[in-house]
Amino acid sequence: MLRRRSRMAMRITLVALFGSMWCLAGGVWTLATWRDIEHATGQVTVDVYFESSTPDSVILEARQHLAESPYVAGAWRMQAESVWQQFENELRLSKDSTLRTIVEMPRIVRVLPKANHVSVAHVSDLVTAIRRAGWSTVSDVPWPQSYVAALDRRRADLLVMGTVAGGLSIVLFAVVLLSSLRAEFDRAHADVGIAHLVGAGRSFVAMPHILLAVLCCVVGIALSVGGTAILWQDYVVRWQDWLATVRVDELGVAGASMIAGCIIVVATYGLARSGSVVSLRKRRAH
Repeated sequence: MLRRRSRMAMRITLVALFGSMWCLAGGVWTLATWRDIEHATGQVTVDVYFESSTPDSVILEARQHLAESPYVAGAWRMQAESVWQQFENELRLSKDSTLRTIVEMPRIVRVLPKANHVSVAHVSDLVTAIRRAGWSTVSDVPWPQSYVAALDRRRADLLVMGTVAGGLSIVLFAVVLLSSLRAEFDRAHADVGIAHLVGAGRSFVAMPHILLAVLCCVVGIALSVGGTAILWQDYVVRWQDWLATVRVDELGVAGASMIAGCIIVVATYGLARSGSVVSLRKRRAH
């Protein structure tokens, strides 16, 4: 079969290679982007500002209460030195700035919401709950609302565009692959005729062509996964380190899934197509 169908085998292999590489690249980019968004949501914090005269007992009580919330991953008390260092770094002030003698910093409890609750709606509810908790010395509860809104938009855009692009890529890959398989079975009329004359069944007629197509798909997808893994580690990750969140073993799992899908598609289509060819031969014989 490989000698007689060498061009067809090369065509199916190339279709599997480039089609799976396209789907693999899109899936990897989508997964890396999603994990980048999740990492960004894990950095969002809500600060609870207390007046500087607030006693330590109130601060400790508030921290404990916030840490026990089901929507909070952690809460801790910010020391005055840490607050000043962050303030000076953000404003790029010198270490010998005289602001410390002029400005009195508030006492701060920093809250880290759980990653799956970082959205404008959830964080707004958390801030409202903090304001209604009854701590009279709370002066402000700032949080990066525009940044969280941008994360919401990124997440929504990725879900929509990733689903649409992924679905179209898979459909296009399947259509091109099935076109190559159809060409293979259309060229097999002579083989089908001989097999039909000796009384072979539909599965026996289709099996050599199915095995050839499966072999070509496995080779093409394996080359795609291997090439992507090499390029991923040696070049892509060096340019964009955020893509390193996708591991090589996950590329292997994606390749195995595509191989399984191709086997199902090839076997199903091969049996159906060989049946139609056998029926056509029978009608022509009559």
